[in-house]
Amino acid sequence: MKTTINLIAVALLATVTMSAQVQKDVQKKTTTKKVRVTDDNQITTKVIEDTDAEIDVIEVEGNDELNQQAKVIKKDDKTSAVVANENVENSKNKMMVAQKQKAQQMELEKSKKMMMEKAEQERMALEKMKKERMAELERRRKELMERPKGMAKLKKDPDGDGIN
Repeated sequence: MKTTINLIAVALLATVTMSAQVQKDVQKKTTTKKVRVTDDNQITTKVIEDTDAEIDVIEVEGNDELNQQAKVIKKDDKTSAVVANENVENSKNKMMVAQKQKAQQMELEKSKKMMMEKAEQERMALEKMKKERMAELERRRKELMERPKGMAKLKKDPDGDGIN
């Protein structure tokens, strides 16, 4: 029994000492970003965590040698993970947009009304000018139709060629 326990203890010590020695050196840099996207309807907030890790693994094989050879293995590990994701309705922006639309609609109605009044005034002015021109034209026609005494009245051209 004593020999079996000694053999087991020797076997365990041999396997532990014969296995390679490994030492890890990990350097991590964690960057947390908060990204906020604002739409017309909602606000999306994401918290993103970027991890940049440099892992140096130092392996030493064998334990019985006097000058041991060490192998250094460098690994770069870059990971990016979304930690939090939040969607919130953008009610403040919706209210502002509704107010602006209402103000624009009122301004448009006011502008239409002013344009209609201006067009009506211009139309009335044009009609007045047309009546004045027609009256002036009629007055000149009468002046031209009146002939001095002793002059024959004008006859209409029967064939319209300008020669009587």
